[in-house]
Amino acid sequence: MGLRGTTGAGGESSSDSDSSLLSAATSATGASPADAWKLNGCTTCSGVAVAAVSPTILSIVQVINAPSFLMLSSLADIFTPDTRQIPEIGEQASGEIFTKNGFSNWKKPERLEEHVGGPNSAHNKAVGYCEDLMKQEQHVRTFFNKHSDQDRKDYRIRLFASIDVVRLLLEQGLAFRGHDESDNSSNQGNYLRILRFLADHNEDIKKVTLKNAPGNNMLTAPSIQKDIVRACSIETTNAIIRDVGDALFSVLVDESRDASMKEQMAVVLRYVDKNGSVIERFIGLKHVTSTTAISLKEALDQLFSKHGLSISRLRGQGYDGASNMQGEFNGLRTLIMNENECAYYIHCFAHQLQLAIVAVAKKHDQVNSFFNVVVNVVNVVGASCKRRDILREKQLLSVVEALENDDLPSGQGQNQEITLKRFGDTRWGSHYDLQLQELNNRFNEVNMELLLCLACLCPNDAFTAFDKDKLVRLAQFYPKDFSPIKLMALKTQLQIYIMDMRSSTEFVELKGISDLAKRMVETKKDKVYPLVYLLVTLALILPVSTATVERTFSAMKFVKNELRNRMGDE
Repeated sequence: MGLRGTTGAGGESSSDSDSSLLSAATSATGASPADAWKLNGCTTCSGVAVAAVSPTILSIVQVINAPSFLMLSSLADIFTPDTRQIPEIGEQASGEIFTKNGFSNWKKPERLEEHVGGPNSAHNKAVGYCEDLMKQEQHVRTFFNKHSDQDRKDYRIRLFASIDVVRLLLEQGLAFRGHDESDNSSNQGNYLRILRFLADHNEDIKKVTLKNAPGNNMLTAPSIQKDIVRACSIETTNAIIRDVGDALFSVLVDESRDASMKEQMAVVLRYVDKNGSVIERFIGLKHVTSTTAISLKEALDQLFSKHGLSISRLRGQGYDGASNMQGEFNGLRTLIMNENECAYYIHCFAHQLQLAIVAVAKKHDQVNSFFNVVVNVVNVVGASCKRRDILREKQLLSVVEALENDDLPSGQGQNQEITLKRFGDTRWGSHYDLQLQELNNRFNEVNMELLLCLACLCPNDAFTAFDKDKLVRLAQFYPKDFSPIKLMALKTQLQIYIMDMRSSTEFVELKGISDLAKRMVETKKDKVYPLVYLLVTLALILPVSTATVERTFSAMKFVKNELRNRMGDE
């Protein structure tokens, strides 16, 4: 829109009048000459600075309460369409008197009335614009804020509903998506079906979800579902890491293939929390392209770095006994102990016991023959559904007869039908007299001494297993935690500790070291005997079984199965 020349009340053109005011507007507002060309302002008697307009351009500017200057909110917003009514200005504007120099002719106060003018004057128009500007409830920003607040509330309701659905599906290990998620589908998948169920039973959710949600903010896209799942994973892991804090911990590691034939390494942390309870927490699966010890060590380092864990706080390693894990020269345990000598490796007790029993069984002719017969029965019966049914019927008849004759106890969970498993070194077996020697052969000297020393902490039978010398020896296994000075202090603490424990009724009938740790925290004895409590903590975080890691793989096979084998590693 260009400038148009018009004639003012004094006979001069509007363009000439604007030109004469250019210098005054520039100095009064601090605007550039190009912007000041468009302005012709005034100051009211009440001291409120307002903006007037030239005959060719109508503008509204934000003003402040000041006696002698004009404040512009935006020089870019001064243009208005020519169709608006132009206020009466003419001589009433009085040039620079009300914009720059100030009114001083008090001998003729009537000039103020001339300046104010009629209802349609520039002054009264500017005052009206100023009053409108001061009414914040009518401001366009207030209007948008009200709508923005409602949009935020709706979004939070929609987001929380989506998070609730995701949490339910994650807890149950269910699939999210369906084969056909269109509106006409009879089964849109678990995510959409559960979200629709929530909407049908909650009017607040129904108003803001699915068809009632904005088309670009429905939170139902697969990418959004993955983002929420990833956020849940991050928040859960962060909560675990915060719970670990600066505590000492052990690591349990194992690897297994998933349904898509990818080698996955599972990592579990074992630590003692602030309440004295032993906690084992799964912190993640890591896809490894190679199962060599070096590859596993690199993957473990990456996981530690990601979660801010320090290998210097590591005090134990637990594996299943595979050669790449427990190798004495190039195994994972050796690579870790080269960096931290206090991270002692403990072969999973469950695996050691089973392997020892199998080895003993193979050396016993009658037991070995028994297992051979069992293997043949499993192979013959398992190969035919008809033979399985016959075996079930025979077994059912024998169980019923035994129950009638009171030869078998009855109760919930007893006498259930089970499946025969094929023979394996970590399955089958019982306790035999020859297993003791085999078990001794599977524990090295360091582990044996370590386990015998920590057994002296057992509180059973009024601390009868207590041995101060062995407990001091246990502390010597951890030079990073017990300096020579602390070892001397430990000897004194142990003497006072054992007298206190045996004389206190609060430590009677404890069952195991884990109960001792919790009771010490409850009674604040962990603060009284900090070095003894440190020994208790070190004893508890030693991994004795990799059962938690095995359960992780069981869950992995349940979640990532043959029907959902394209699931990502995250």
